[in-house]
Amino acid sequence: MLRAVVARHPARMRAVRSGATAGAIGAVGDWLMQWREGVRTLDNVDLRRTSRLVAYRALHAPCVEAGWGFFDRRLSAFSGPSGVVARVLCDQIILAPPSIVVFFLSQGAMEGHQFATCLARTRDSFWPTYGVCFPYWCCCHVLTFSIIPPHLRIAYASCCGVLWNAIISGHNQQAVRRESEAGTAAL
Repeated sequence: MLRAVVARHPARMRAVRSGATAGAIGAVGDWLMQWREGVRTLDNVDLRRTSRLVAYRALHAPCVEAGWGFFDRRLSAFSGPSGVVARVLCDQIILAPPSIVVFFLSQGAMEGHQFATCLARTRDSFWPTYGVCFPYWCCCHVLTFSIIPPHLRIAYASCCGVLWNAIISGHNQQAVRRESEAGTAAL
């Protein structure tokens, strides 16, 4: 029965697979960051924080996979090293900036903040995050677009994403702390 569903809806099943893979691995990245921040028992893990990151990653991964498919089709004339460089740059120039913006906006919204607060967090966090994002993902994506088969790219990138999810979760928590300190200072 499952094979029949997969055969009838391959694009949907790819989206479900990539979302589930990225969401699960996103949880691991967030837990690693929480461990780094001093959480040592499962009872103290901030599951709401983890759930917000998982939701973002599960919805984000199918969009990224679609973007990569688009790059593969549009850049098919470029092969070898020039094709890899073209795909890496497209990923980092076209996909990364809106991904970072949506990440910070969505995290703030899921935390219950007003749009203005979400926008301020995004404005304050974008460049420091992109400054880490660009070199990190360029290094990872040299392999993504050279030796990783297209059907395994999301799984590979999600594995690279364990560290990235820890980094971006940490950036979001820094923003939460800044907002909290600013709110406390204003009182």
